[in-house]
Amino acid sequence: MAFKAIAVVGVRKNLRYTFAGITLKKLTIVQALLAAGEFEIRLITRQERADKTRICGVTTIIADRSSTADLTRAFYGCDVVVNVLGDHTPHQEHITVLDAAIAANVPRYVPSQWGNTPRLEALQAIPFIRSKFDITDLVEKAAREGKITFTSISGGPWIEYIMEFPTLMPVPQRTLHMHERPDFEFGICSRKMFADALVAALRMGEGTENRHLHVDLARLSQNQALKMTRKALPNEEITTVQASFEDRYKTGLAKVLAGASDKFAFADVLSKCIFDPASNTQPAKLDNEMLGLKMATENELEELLREASKSTRYEADAKVWLSMLSKG
Repeated sequence: MAFKAIAVVGVRKNLRYTFAGITLKKLTIVQALLAAGEFEIRLITRQERADKTRICGVTTIIADRSSTADLTRAFYGCDVVVNVLGDHTPHQEHITVLDAAIAANVPRYVPSQWGNTPRLEALQAIPFIRSKFDITDLVEKAAREGKITFTSISGGPWIEYIMEFPTLMPVPQRTLHMHERPDFEFGICSRKMFADALVAALRMGEGTENRHLHVDLARLSQNQALKMTRKALPNEEITTVQASFEDRYKTGLAKVLAGASDKFAFADVLSKCIFDPASNTQPAKLDNEMLGLKMATENELEELLREASKSTRYEADAKVWLSMLSKG
């Protein structure tokens, strides 16, 4: 089946920081669909965001994400619903999007996964990750019952976040936080690769029906990232700060469970999800080749690091972090 009409739920036009920079990934997905030149795109947005969501080549439809009826009307006639709602969107909204896609007889659903989240005990304790597992179960159940088909796309954390956020390995600050197990190689992705994977998966139609796809840009350890950063920026002094993902996870999880929407607590939790081999099991097989996506070369990674070194994406957060450090 050739997919034509694509509804995308959860994108904003403005590039302001939302949570962990997810807005940028979402917009990249819309840009990739537009660049493909073969899809009719519907952008489903909320009323208060409508004036900020004018993108050439995209039809904007205002709908209440908490209303199954509203979303069902917005999805009628679509071949695919792509959910890019963020991790901290209320759980029920994800369910409503799925229910509306089914009610509108949409053939294919792409859930908001976009990250490697193996079902491990350390991750089950994190509310927004546990919500992903629950949504995955619901999507798979609907597919078994013949109500809809799905394509789920996941990958390692994206390099723009790891190498720019001030408490991870921020190249713009020339200071990388180094944790336990520095030689453990974890998968990384990029916002562009997620977008390219989506376009390739939609083009394959039945070939990606009811499949969980995993793509990575590269496999990288903390030590390799440090070495590449120093090679990419030979005239810069790159320093390191020792940190513990175990300690950060405990502190961050306590804040998240207490209801904090704290970017730094979120990064603390993710540090274990990224750098801990026990919490970041790598898939046995990647789907890059099937989707026509190449892994990055070392030279390409170094160029990405040079680009990251000039980024101001998290500049405000870096200032907040330095202020927090100065106060002890």
